[in-house]
Parts: sequence; C-alpha cells; structure tokens
Amino acid sequence: MSLPTPVEEPTRPLRILIADDHDLFRHALAELIGSEPDMEVVGEAIDGEQTVSLTRLLRPERLDLLLLQINMPRLDGIRAAEQINATDPALPIVMLTVSTLEGNLFDAVRAGAVGYLSKALAPQAVVRALRDFYWEGALPMSRVMALKVLEYFRQQVASGLRAPYPPDAIGALSPRERQVLGLIARGAHDHEIAEQLVIAERTVKKHVQNILRKVHARNRAEAVARLHEPGS
Repeated sequence: MSLPTPVEEPTRPLRILIADDHDLFRHALAELIGSEPDMEVVGEAIDGEQTVSLTRLLRPERLDLLLLQINMPRLDGIRAAEQINATDPALPIVMLTVSTLEGNLFDAVRAGAVGYLSKALAPQAVVRALRDFYWEGALPMSRVMALKVLEYFRQQVASGLRAPYPPDAIGALSPRERQVLGLIARGAHDHEIAEQLVIAERTVKKHVQNILRKVHARNRAEAVARLHEPGS
C-alpha cells in the first residue's frame, strides 16, 4: 500500500490545543510541541468542560487540531469529543491515552476522533504522528489499533448490526470532496488538485482530512480503495 503523497512545507505553524488533566505530562508535551518550528500550542485544558469551551473560543481562526486525553474530570474525553464533533466536525480530534481497552478505542472513533495515540509512545513519536497526519494525510493511529477498528466493524457486519463503514461512506462525501478523491485516484498531487479546482492548497488538505475521516481510511490509498468498493 502506497503512502500519502508528501505536501509542500507549511506556510504557518500547526496550532494545537492540548487537553490533559495530568499537569506534568501536559506541560512537558506542550513544551516539546512548542519547540517545533512548524507547531504551536495555542491552549491547554485540564478537563472536558474546559476543553469544549476553549475549542469554541479558538475555532476556527486560532485552532487546527485538538489533542485530547480520554480520562478527564468533569467531562471525559469521549463525551467532550462528541459535543465538539456535533458542532464542529471539521476539527481533527486525536485521542491520547494510557487505555488499552478496545471499547475506549471504538468509542473514540464513534465520537469523531481521527486518531488514537498511546501515552506509551515516545514524545517525539507523538509529534511526528501529528505532523504526518496534518500535512501528509496519514491518520495518527498505530496499525494494530487501526486493524482492531476495522475488525470491529467487520464483526458488526457479520452480526447484521451495521456496515463496516458509515452507511454509504462515499455517498456521504460532499460533491467537492468526491472531486478531490477522484483526482487523488488519478495520481494528482495537492498543488495540481488546487490548480484544477481553483482552490487553495490548504483547502485541498482540509478536504483530504475530511475524506479520510468520513470513509474511515488511514491514508489516501485506502480512501481510493473505498471509492472502488461495490456500491460506492
């Protein structure tokens, strides 16, 4: 399976809100992310309710991505993600957790999270995953976790409870998103898509992120595969 096509250097830092009730971990991660030339921490939250409030305050002008701990006081990360995704589905939410429970993973995906990273990862690996997601389209989720999600959906299909992906996942794409995915399928790079559709390259990247989330694909190659599935 091919990797996402690299994109051009970012024109401004990736703006991140970190939500975690563990002060030492949150501060350390904020310091590391803040030291990266292409990233910026625009806020820190210590519980779910503060996360929802800060997200609404910062979006869309000052926030690009939410890094959200699952287990937090007042409102846990899953519930916070549901509230945020209900009103702002374009905001990428990446869960950061020590949990190894499959139920938490599935709940996070259903709540709208685009990624699920373990706190056991080296801090630099977290930073790299966020960078690869935002500028290259690779979902921030280990292959093991991604396979668990896909197997879960397959089991749901086998039991007759639901389809492996959101019903008519490709049909859920907007006309513009279908145009972008069609051009990706033809091998077009982001700057070529931007030129053909007469839109900004960053807008193309946003469309790609939305496409990956809607069709539950880890990268562009998997999204193209969805396009050619029966019924798409």
